[in-house]
Amino acid sequence: MTAVSRYYPVHLERRPSLAGAGRVAMNAGRHVWAYAAGLWHNTALLRIEDVHPALPVEDLDRALGMCEARGIPVAIGVIPRFVDGATVVDLGGAVAARLRRAAADGAVLGLHGLTHQRGEGVTAADYEYAPGDDVEPTEAARRLVEGRAILAAEGLFPRFWETPHYTCDEERHRAMFTQAFPWQFERYPPGVSHSLQSRSVVRLGPVTWFPENLYYIPGYADDAWVDQMLAHAARLRCVPSAVAGTYVHTFVRGELVARLLDGMLELGFVFRSLPDAARRTRPRGRGTALADRLRKAALIATGFDDPRALPPPVPIL
Repeated sequence: MTAVSRYYPVHLERRPSLAGAGRVAMNAGRHVWAYAAGLWHNTALLRIEDVHPALPVEDLDRALGMCEARGIPVAIGVIPRFVDGATVVDLGGAVAARLRRAAADGAVLGLHGLTHQRGEGVTAADYEYAPGDDVEPTEAARRLVEGRAILAAEGLFPRFWETPHYTCDEERHRAMFTQAFPWQFERYPPGVSHSLQSRSVVRLGPVTWFPENLYYIPGYADDAWVDQMLAHAARLRCVPSAVAGTYVHTFVRGELVARLLDGMLELGFVFRSLPDAARRTRPRGRGTALADRLRKAALIATGFDDPRALPPPVPIL
């Protein structure tokens, strides 16, 4: 049984028909053309999530080691300041040293807020820019500057932005985030959901959006959960030039992370660094219209344009 048939068994349940055979032939032709034209990348993106000063460095080292052993480049979402009540700790020590090693080995760091919390909340478990909290743009700008300064003091320089819990006031904050960081690693670009743009690296003007569209492994997950993510990836693999993005926390059981990474590799995905993925992306324009139509046809053929084909929503943590 192939990796695709294992993780996408719905194909095995379909009864053959003349119309179905015709669709298969048409799709095969499109896929051969896409491969010949260099449009078929099977790119995967991986981010290690919520790395903050109070994180056990052993957990971070284990997660990075699993990726290094497989030759997988990673992005790392870093929270420079940990807050839990009266406890406030800025990044430094062993965690900063491990991040420096990772960056020297090619990891791309990102700023994941300043504290990833608000009020009495705990870092990484709360929002920071939730609509309704009335975070003034001047305060948001101060947090960006302070977060960068904390990292720079440790010789760390973030290249992308990731909004805490993917949530902010789009009208008041997003322009500031994109001006500070032309690379945004988010679930979807603003106003985009379950569409072609959420399955590609998208360049909109000077801003490049890297998608996270496979969801993630929560702490309560089991093998079946990971297999569902792989089924989602297998369907996405049928779309030329589509990008599968996911992230992992350092506290997740190692065997589940290994199952996901090895499954993605078995499906034929190539994990790429953000710079590599960005180089393979062209600005949106007339030159990409034909490729867009090809990808849209593949989305329809696989049922991927139907939101019901997506995994069930999970908490964004």
